[in-house]
Amino acid sequence: MADTIEFMRENRLGMKYLIREISHKETVIQIKGTEKAILVKVPVPVVLASWYKWQVLDLRIQEAFTCLNDDEREFILSGLTSQDWDKMFPEEVEVPCPKCKAPTPLISIEANGECLHCHIKEHR
Repeated sequence: MADTIEFMRENRLGMKYLIREISHKETVIQIKGTEKAILVKVPVPVVLASWYKWQVLDLRIQEAFTCLNDDEREFILSGLTSQDWDKMFPEEVEVPCPKCKAPTPLISIEANGECLHCHIKEHR
């Protein structure tokens, strides 16, 4: 079996990533020292060239990593996966306002139990 090609790169936050070839067309990008990783359908040389454009040539990440989607670029930028974002920012739950019965995001219902629309209407 052939040796695995592996490289280490650092992002602008100082996070270290292992970049490992799985096949000629697939690469694993893993945060060093963790199990957290993503699989991208891009060859290692393309990932490395994109990293160079981002870190050395100072291109914006979306310009340097055109080969990756938004979620993959976010992982390189912050170490967060789309699942991490979903946990941190769950979808808003809508509940009917007790006064006007309009569907209202839960976070917009104030302590007194009225929605922002009713609150603003009453305090004009």
